[in-house]
Amino acid sequence: MFALLRNMSLLLLLFCLFINIQAQTSDSFEPLIETTDNVANVYWSSDSKSLVFSTQPIIGDTKEQWYSTDFKSDGASPSLQKITSDQALVALFGETSMIDTEGLRNLKRGTDGNGAESLIIPSPNNLYYVYVGEMQEMRYEGQTPFYAYPLILVDVLRNQSLVVPELPIFDLDDSNIFYHINWSQDSTAFTVSTRSDFAAENLYYVSAYSPELSSVTVERVRSVSVEDQIVGVEPEFSSLSVDGKQVLLRVIVYTSEDIESNLLLWNVENPNMNQILIDEAFSGASFSADGKSIIFIGHAGLQKINLMTKEVALLDASIHSKWAYRAWFSPDRRWMAFAALGDSAPAAQLYVIPVPDGSEP
Repeated sequence: MFALLRNMSLLLLLFCLFINIQAQTSDSFEPLIETTDNVANVYWSSDSKSLVFSTQPIIGDTKEQWYSTDFKSDGASPSLQKITSDQALVALFGETSMIDTEGLRNLKRGTDGNGAESLIIPSPNNLYYVYVGEMQEMRYEGQTPFYAYPLILVDVLRNQSLVVPELPIFDLDDSNIFYHINWSQDSTAFTVSTRSDFAAENLYYVSAYSPELSSVTVERVRSVSVEDQIVGVEPEFSSLSVDGKQVLLRVIVYTSEDIESNLLLWNVENPNMNQILIDEAFSGASFSADGKSIIFIGHAGLQKINLMTKEVALLDASIHSKWAYRAWFSPDRRWMAFAALGDSAPAAQLYVIPVPDGSEP
């Protein structure tokens, strides 16, 4: 019943968004796919050569369908192919991975409300991966026992695993919304966003994996300080720098006139260096490949802000936040996938384009 109400709400949201921006779509790109289903489980492979995602019915009993893309070396547009969930599992580890794919299939993973097993998300260097285990009773010190899915971190070379402490997953349905992993490019840290109909929304920052995974550092990021005020963190978005020591966050700022959604740069080791980068709603953001700039989708379009000078360059005015509502950048930051509203409600479109270089601001 709760799942049906949630899907009805999502359908209504997509329809309202379509009505508001029907005349603001772009004809500059060809969509990879257009569907009336929900585009979910969007992840790049560790080698940035493939995008893996699924489509899930918003309403009805249509079975979830998995897809992957192939990128050609000549720069041609990626091709789309239907795959099985087992093929999606392997595709995420990239072409050069030495991982035991048969061993991956034998892992005891948590399943969502439709019986689909959770994905296994590799680090960019393929030396670690994380997945959600089967639901179990959890007990934290001083708290009443409860049931949730454990998040498990695996060291591939040492064949060691660790249940990440103080990080329960309560809902696996549609991992774009209820559970998502973002790695730093050097694989030293990752974030986990969690959400549930029955539990609080949270964003966790995981780092400092010790040898043989005997311990790990977990920080729940609910608020951060900036410019002498405390701002709340919206958990569904995060993007890490190459070394994982800086994280882009969406924060809520209360002003005398309104409540604003801003893009904040969180300095993990030195919170005094936290700073608001843009004071407007945005659809997605990422560090550039060289780490010197931030690429984001704002009202004016796809833009690039220089972290040193704070100057902004417009890369593409047609990809703006009133049309494109979510974005996923490849680990090497060369490609960007983004979801946008289709030509008829409640259709959604998924695009994949090279990240424009633009003039350095």
